[in-house]
Amino acid sequence: MSLFYIFGSSYDSDTYFSKHIALRIAKINPENKIQFEIMNEIDYQIKLNDFKNKLGGGFHNHKYNHCVMRDGKFLGDLMAIARLATDEFGIEDSEIANTLIFEKNAKEDTLNILKQSEMKCAYLDFYGPPVDNEDERVKYGRLVIEL
Repeated sequence: MSLFYIFGSSYDSDTYFSKHIALRIAKINPENKIQFEIMNEIDYQIKLNDFKNKLGGGFHNHKYNHCVMRDGKFLGDLMAIARLATDEFGIEDSEIANTLIFEKNAKEDTLNILKQSEMKCAYLDFYGPPVDNEDERVKYGRLVIEL
């Protein structure tokens, strides 16, 4: 039995991909447990620095905005849990998933975290060319800037 702790910045889709792989591992062996935590990037860096100070080791060279731990020890990033899923649990296609879903989750959760934290943000909405009926105007997306 293992406890997988996945934490990371909400905007990093690899955080969600890591969770997806951990869920697949837990499906094979239900004794494996998963703890998942997302946060804004500043809080992630603070948490990562705390682990660097407390546990050292691989945390000192970790450069990603998501992190995977197993049983309280540093495992690494998305590719580390993917290798583990393949080597230890026989999940041959651990690196294959629909990443569009993870990117969508990242965008939605980041916006929710920003709203809950009451941080000041600037928004830039991008639209297609003007049309007669504004309801039919294409919205390309939103750029969010934390101030």
